[in-house]
Amino acid sequence: MSMRKTLIFFVNDQKFELENVDPDLTLVSFLRSKGLTGAKVGCLEGVCGSCTVVIGKWNHNHKNAKYISANACLLPIFWLDLCFVITVEGIGNPEKMHPIQERLSRGHGSQCGYCSPGFVMAMYALLRNNPYPEENEIRQALKGNLCRCTGYRPIIEAFNTFSSKNKSMCTRCPGQVNGQCCQIKSSPSDFVKDGLTDIYEQGLTKWKDFQKYDPTQELVFPPELIQTIEKLQNEEIFSLQTKHTTIYCPKTLKYVKNILQKLSTGSKIYHVSSGQALRFDLAKSKSTDPSVWISYNKCEEMRRVELEEEQILIGAAISLSEVREALTRSEQKEKLKNLIWLLDEYSSLHVGNVAVI
Repeated sequence: MSMRKTLIFFVNDQKFELENVDPDLTLVSFLRSKGLTGAKVGCLEGVCGSCTVVIGKWNHNHKNAKYISANACLLPIFWLDLCFVITVEGIGNPEKMHPIQERLSRGHGSQCGYCSPGFVMAMYALLRNNPYPEENEIRQALKGNLCRCTGYRPIIEAFNTFSSKNKSMCTRCPGQVNGQCCQIKSSPSDFVKDGLTDIYEQGLTKWKDFQKYDPTQELVFPPELIQTIEKLQNEEIFSLQTKHTTIYCPKTLKYVKNILQKLSTGSKIYHVSSGQALRFDLAKSKSTDPSVWISYNKCEEMRRVELEEEQILIGAAISLSEVREALTRSEQKEKLKNLIWLLDEYSSLHVGNVAVI
C-alpha cells in the first residue's frame, strides 16, 4: 500500500508540512502557536464561535473549491490534510480592511471585540459560496456565534448590507447586479424600504460610503495545493504516527480492511471521522494507552447519501451539512421536511460542517 506520512495544508498564504503530529493538537492551538491569535479561545466546545475559521477543500471531480466555516477549537490538525485554512488575519488588516470587517466596525457591531473575528469569518464563509445571500441565510450563517455585548442587532444590520434584498445600495458589487448599476443614486426612502433603520439615514453610519464588495478579489485556492492534490489522486492511505497514537486515513474500504488485517490482536482501535468526540472522551479518562485511529474522512464510500423508497442510507463520514444539502435537493424533499428541520435546529453550521451522524 502506498502511504504518505506528511501532513500538508495551507494557512492563508503559508504552506505547512508536518510529521508525527499529535492527534490531540487542535487547529486553534496550532494557529496561536504560530502567532495567528485572531481565532480566540472561548468555550472549547464549539458553542461560542469565537474561534471560527474558514476551511477550503478542493473537489477533484468538479475542479473547484468549497468553503466551510468551522470551529478551530474542535478540529484536530490531521483533519486538515490537503485543506486551505483561512483566518481573519488572511482577509484584511488595519491598513486595508475586508468589506466585512469595515461594515461590522463602522456599523457599530463590535464592542469588546472578542467575538468579532468569529463573526467576520462566519460571514466570510457564507460570501465565499454565495456572494449575494438572503437575509435569512445570513442569520443562519451566524447561528454559531455568540456576542455578550451588542444584542446582535447592529451585527445583523451591518451584515444585511450584503444581502440580495438591498438592491438599491452601491456597496454590493463593482458593477452590474441583476441588470442594475450599483452606482445608482438612492433616496433615503429606499433605505427604509429595504429594511435599514432610519437612524442610519441621520448620519450615524453612512452605508453608501462603504467600500464595495467584489467577490472576484477574494483569496484564491493555492495553485500549489491544487497541484499537490492532483498528484496524490492515486494515493491509498495518509498516516501519522506519534508516541501513543497511530492515525490512518484510507481512501477506500478496501484499504480499511487491509489495515485491520495487519493490526495486532488486542490493538485498541477507534473508528472516527474527525475524532472530535473521541478527543473529549480520552481527555476525561486521561488515557495514554497506545491506540490506533482509523479516520473515514477521506473515504468516499462513506461520504454518500442514498435515498430509497423505504429508507435513507447515510455514510458514517458525511457531514450533517452535506446530509441536509442532499435531502434538500431530493425529489422527496417534502416528505423529508421534518428531518431537514431537525438538521437545521440541531446545531450551528460551524459544527454541522464537520460533525457526522
